Amino acid sequence: MLNLQFIKQNAKKVLTYGVLMAISLLLLRLIIFNFQMIFYPFQLEYREAAPLTNTILLLKGGNPYDIANQPENTNVYGILYPLFVYPFAKLWGATIPVHRAISTFFIFAATGLIFWVMRSLKVSLILSIVAAIVFYWHQILSATFFVKPDSMGLFLFLASLVVAWKHKYSWLSLLASIILGLLGFIAKPYFVLSIPYLCLYLFLFHSKKKGIYYGFLSFLATGFTFGILNGLFATYFDNNFFGYLNQRLAGSGLNYAFYQSKTYIFENLSIVVILVAFGYILVKNTILNWHRFRVKEAIAQKFNLSKFNQPLIKLDVDLFTFCLLISLVLFYLKLGQHTGNWLAYLYHLVSPFLIIIAFRLANKLDVNSIILLLAIIALNLFFIYPQPLFKGQDNYQQWQNLRVLISQHENVLNSPAIASILLEQDKKVYDSGQSEYFILGQKRKIFNIELPTDNKIKQRVKDYKQEIASSIQNQEFDLVVLTQRYSEFVSEDLVKKCYNYQGEVTVNMLAQSWKLDVWRPKESACN
Repeated sequence: MLNLQFIKQNAKKVLTYGVLMAISLLLLRLIIFNFQMIFYPFQLEYREAAPLTNTILLLKGGNPYDIANQPENTNVYGILYPLFVYPFAKLWGATIPVHRAISTFFIFAATGLIFWVMRSLKVSLILSIVAAIVFYWHQILSATFFVKPDSMGLFLFLASLVVAWKHKYSWLSLLASIILGLLGFIAKPYFVLSIPYLCLYLFLFHSKKKGIYYGFLSFLATGFTFGILNGLFATYFDNNFFGYLNQRLAGSGLNYAFYQSKTYIFENLSIVVILVAFGYILVKNTILNWHRFRVKEAIAQKFNLSKFNQPLIKLDVDLFTFCLLISLVLFYLKLGQHTGNWLAYLYHLVSPFLIIIAFRLANKLDVNSIILLLAIIALNLFFIYPQPLFKGQDNYQQWQNLRVLISQHENVLNSPAIASILLEQDKKVYDSGQSEYFILGQKRKIFNIELPTDNKIKQRVKDYKQEIASSIQNQEFDLVVLTQRYSEFVSEDLVKKCYNYQGEVTVNMLAQSWKLDVWRPKESACN
């Protein structure tokens, strides 16, 4: 009876602590899941081994972007991630766990940055912590801990914006912003977007003068950086720029972007609740005050074309709201139509700003509403919790069998799905998963303007296919393991002519399953 009476008297505290414990439990589960994935020894994604090839080649003193090392070492991301991993790989080996640990480090760094922004905005400690947890949860959902530079690029992208914002767009902070933005580009190209975001924001809402000068300095710094990259790495822009631009868009166009949006909204219902509630209040107030609005007077008051030191538009628009709107526009116009980046652009270019805005608004709620909101967030997080690696664990023996099979052979024509095993055993990789994108680099097209074809890429693709075909005909591969009906450099008809089919192997990854065909050389010569 006393306990019941105590609960009634302290219901608010009990509920608050209960919700916070639930969120803390989820955070613990997320961290455990994250670290389980770090030490899982096999690929979690079809193309995950591609950055490993670059790190290993750097350790051997090679240049991944030399034409002679392509397309085996094609990297459509950028060179910064392998360079950063390099000293750690030199100490502990260029392994999957080392790379995933670096990716996780940058997830925590970006999460810390979100927490710091929330506190700088005077958001309460509890809501700031929850905002950081939600951001971390987003990066786990989007598999940012894989062997790829997403978390590094995301940190640099956010840091480029935050350093300028925090220091009130001082010239020194803007210079730092340009450097961080260009480093973001070298990590993964689209993270350079922090520079045009900030340039446009400065011109429209802060100072036309700073916006133009910032844009000019960025242009010079970008040209200088591109010149260095092109001088040091012969195929850098074939891999990282033209190869990216020529990637296939979803046949359904905008429908693919909308389909991703529906999934994203479902996974973030708690944030949507905040935005809808405040959106309703904003719309209601706008309607109530509509009779006072005068279009001509508003335009005259808000636009400033004359004074160079002042913004073009005199509206109190904060940087994070602006970045959110621009990210959404880019997502629907272009980025969201890329088939190879399911939800990635939303989690990287939308989530940070959405979380900052939502929790800043939530900070205006009364205590009861905040408790209710935290309860909704806790339910949301638990319902959309990333599933453990059940498939991978069940398939562990299959992976081990493949590892043993590969260890018994010297020259394996490979599917990208087993590339990391070949690298682990110091064997040659013929297709890293990104190797197929090397072909796209030969076609040069910007804004629908056709540029001359890169003949060196075209010739290298032709030579490489011929080299593999010749090796198949001469039965130089003592084992062939290919992705079923998906081999860019290999003629399956030629493989059937020269090799005996041994059977099919299914490998399960975190959210993918791939069927592999296994072949061994025929006893008779291939005619």
